[in-house]
Amino acid sequence: MEEVAPGVRRGFRPDPRSYGGRPSEWDDRTVTIARTLAALGATDLEISQAFKVSIRAIRRWKLQYPEFREALEMAFAARFRLPSMP
Repeated sequence: MEEVAPGVRRGFRPDPRSYGGRPSEWDDRTVTIARTLAALGATDLEISQAFKVSIRAIRRWKLQYPEFREALEMAFAARFRLPSMP
């Protein structure tokens, strides 16, 4: 029979949002790679999968690194830029 810690229900699962996790790896190439992925149409989720980090890490990087956020915004805007009318 499986042992359960005292005071913890058998089906208890800790809240996954409270996991500490390891610090995500950031280097100077991250912005270039993310810009390229975004220009190809990748979503934030797909970018997080490419870097093997959580979607929360991508959102945190957008707040921590303005150049990262700007690169994604510029790539996104370029994808949806309409051709100029004559």
